[in-house]
Amino acid sequence: MNIRTHASIRALLALATLIALPLVLPRGARAQQPAVGPEPQVEDTAAAEHDAASEEHATEASIGDHEAELAPEATEEHGEREWPQRLGPVEAVGEHGTVGVGFGTQIRGTATFEDGESDGVFQLHRARLFLRASFLDGRVRFKLQTDFAPRAFELIDLYVEGDITERVALRAGIGKIPFTEHWMQSFLRLSVVDWPLTERWFGGGRQVGFTLFDPRKDAPWTWAVGVYQGQTLRPANGQRFVTAYGDDRVNYLDLQEFRPLATPHPELAGRVTRRGSVGAVDGLVSLSAAWDTRPEHGVDETLRLALDGRLRVGPLTAWAGAFLAAAEELDGDLMLSHGGSLLEAEVRPHPLIGVALRHSAVIRSDALRRDARATADERIATASDPDRQAELEGRYAGVDRIRAQHETVFGVNVYFVGHDLKWQTDVSWLRDAGPDRDQWRLRSHINLAF
Repeated sequence: MNIRTHASIRALLALATLIALPLVLPRGARAQQPAVGPEPQVEDTAAAEHDAASEEHATEASIGDHEAELAPEATEEHGEREWPQRLGPVEAVGEHGTVGVGFGTQIRGTATFEDGESDGVFQLHRARLFLRASFLDGRVRFKLQTDFAPRAFELIDLYVEGDITERVALRAGIGKIPFTEHWMQSFLRLSVVDWPLTERWFGGGRQVGFTLFDPRKDAPWTWAVGVYQGQTLRPANGQRFVTAYGDDRVNYLDLQEFRPLATPHPELAGRVTRRGSVGAVDGLVSLSAAWDTRPEHGVDETLRLALDGRLRVGPLTAWAGAFLAAAEELDGDLMLSHGGSLLEAEVRPHPLIGVALRHSAVIRSDALRRDARATADERIATASDPDRQAELEGRYAGVDRIRAQHETVFGVNVYFVGHDLKWQTDVSWLRDAGPDRDQWRLRSHINLAF
């Protein structure tokens, strides 16, 4: 692995360690502070907003898989009046259970500029419809979520979960795997328009499997661990490793075009999180790991590790993360394949206004680039005919050139009704190192959800 990768990882580990320091005070010092429950979502950073999650979603918040979760509070005080923070929910409440429906969409315009050329698109970027239900006084829960935009009709989540004991619950079905706290938050709560590079490469995505987790929302320590099919189902997040080998991502949750899953190769994933507060400082730090027991070369990493954390001080919310992955080479040896870093902060000078800055990077090791080149050469050499060889030569021509990818984003957010009705605009500098490539990107969208 090159020196820049090690420097990036060391810097982010040091920063995450600083995040953890206020969380490990002696018991006497902690006893003077108010108890803080688990907060896997990015909460509003205005001082007037609160940190309590709604009771009916406590178990989902423990895992953090709440793609359609909205702002936890219905109102916040603006002088003598209260400002609404939610457009929903829409639900029917019975004596021993609830049924709720919701919708979340993003209407987005994007423009890119590179080498004097420009391109743009205006689209319905997400259109998610979800159904939730709880039974037996909330002890058993169900969720179905679909997406109708931008290019496919997709299944997003489909699972059922139930409390085994007060401290242990079990989830079965399709959903996010427990890998990093930053990935666990909803897309509606991002401080800039969309996910960072680190989520694209390391996020873990959604898989079929079983998850055990602690459903308590008031515990300083929370955890989640599970076993999964081993195949990331959606191309948006968690499938970028295949692009290092010049291959395309595949959407296995497209309901209009069926694609069978590969033979299961179990992947174990888990996360442990520590939350706490010291005075006005509220924070969390989490350690995540995912191990694929039988990875497919060029498709799956063997091992992924991540350390991420969040600090919240008054109007400021800051995230930091360090990521590392290992994968098998063509000859079966294990290599340190790629690393990543994330720094992100949002300041809310006014409850309705946010200003955000984010930098994320993914750095590919020399070993990964050599293996991608060797794999491409073998595929070309074993092609069935000259036309196929020519096609593969074109596809894999630059497969070993990119050393690193960087994304720097500056954004402004307007919170009309919390995260339910939010206008976000950002400008990004995208830089590839290898063959040096620079691109500027302007994005603006409206979040609308209930």
